[in-house]
Order: sequence, then C-alpha cells, then structure tokens
Amino acid sequence: MFNHLKPAKAGGDPSVFATATRVIDYSDLKAFSRLENGDKIVDGKIVDADGNPVEVRDEEGRPVSYRIGSEPDAHG
Repeated sequence: MFNHLKPAKAGGDPSVFATATRVIDYSDLKAFSRLENGDKIVDGKIVDADGNPVEVRDEEGRPVSYRIGSEPDAHG
C-alpha cells in the first residue's frame, strides 16, 4: 500500500493521512496462534508443511466447511 503513496506537496493539508483499506478483527487473531511452522493457505484451505489439510472445527467439535477469502458457510 505504501509504495503507492506520494509525498504531500508543501502547504498541503496536514490532516490528511493514509489509513488501512481493510482490517482484521482482533478477536480473529486468536486462530493464528493455533497455526504451526510451515502451515500455509492453498486454494483457500489451511494445509500443514507436508501438504495435508488441517481440519477446522466449531465450538461443539464438528468439522466446518470453509474457504479462506470467502464468507463462512452458515450451514457448515
């Protein structure tokens, strides 16, 4: 993002500043603490370092169908 910013001209409005164009909710960061070294996202799914899928479960322990980058499936 910052490589697209241009320096302000002298006398420009000093109250104008760059902000993030998207954000991640802080509560969602909890999930990142469960990732292990070598985990990555492939085609919207989390896979481990060996390429095996990492299962995602809901609060009741049921497997969840998901695709990172899309809205959660309400019907799981």
